[in-house]
Amino acid sequence: MKTFLLIIILFFSIGCASMPVQKTSHLKELSQNIQKDKQAQSAIESLTQAISSNSVAVHYCPVDGERFSWRVKVCPTHHVLLKEVEQ
Repeated sequence: MKTFLLIIILFFSIGCASMPVQKTSHLKELSQNIQKDKQAQSAIESLTQAISSNSVAVHYCPVDGERFSWRVKVCPTHHVLLKEVEQ
């Protein structure tokens, strides 16, 4: 059910609300395909985080200050733990 709701959120967030209404069976099939596709899951998670009311932590490298997604925990360049940007 959670994935199904994320699909609906995805449709609305990318401007597909004006598209014709899809059949429930098609949406369920799409949901099943997304459950098998790691990239699609990541995209939906990113969209959900972007449109949610909760703020998402941004991390930065203490060596050079480069910023990273909340998911990245270690700087890929300097191999040090990232710090959270205070808001």
